[in-house]
Amino acid sequence: MSNITDRGFNHAVKQTQAHRRGGESILIVVQRLTRVVMFIIAFVAALALFGLNVGTALAGLGIGGLAIALAAQQSLENLLGGVSLLMDKALNIGNFCKIGIQVGTVEDIGLRSIKLRTLDQSLLVVPNGLLSQMQVENFGPRQKCLLNQHFSLRIETQAEKLRLVLDRVQSMLDQQPAIETGTSRIRVANFAGASFDLELWAYVKTNNWTEFTAIRQDVILKIAEIVEAAGTRLAAPTQLTYLSGDAVVDAGRRTALFTT
Repeated sequence: MSNITDRGFNHAVKQTQAHRRGGESILIVVQRLTRVVMFIIAFVAALALFGLNVGTALAGLGIGGLAIALAAQQSLENLLGGVSLLMDKALNIGNFCKIGIQVGTVEDIGLRSIKLRTLDQSLLVVPNGLLSQMQVENFGPRQKCLLNQHFSLRIETQAEKLRLVLDRVQSMLDQQPAIETGTSRIRVANFAGASFDLELWAYVKTNNWTEFTAIRQDVILKIAEIVEAAGTRLAAPTQLTYLSGDAVVDAGRRTALFTT
């Protein structure tokens, strides 16, 4: 009987994966719950076959179950957390997500915990009860990625060259097929200090992180080429110190007084 139900669930999981992602996680947990229920039914049936009083046994199981429940509150919390997680569809197997400060891919959602394969390929096991107390960011459902870059031009850059860089970068973004039309813009954010600070926003039409990083790299390299062709340069982190001429004269006078 167990083999038949397992085959049925495995077939349902494959069908769900082929037509609608996400439902397979619920089916896997229901399959595990079904195994537990079938084990209890088989145990009770075995007691009846051996001539034992099933009613008394069930009463004993009820009292024992209450004692176990009181002693295993954390496990019950994890169980309820897992069921709530699946019902809300917050995470599904295969989702790329961020849990707390860890980023990785969900490999399994169980009755007690979820398993996350991190970027360094280590396996992180997070109890379901803790997920309600942690910040969970699921990147799986998103259809596009935000490209947000900051770069600076030297403060000596002439206004004409600054406008030229802005126009050419905007034109480059508009011509990028991977960037969503109408979502890209580049603006001067600040000119305090020793540079003009520029900020770029654009939505890239992909939810694949590896593909997104390749597109981001291409955009950054093209910006560097545009800046070089415009006859200006990117600004490095600098600190300017201005010395007042009066302060220098006063310092010289104080030195002369001490030496006479």
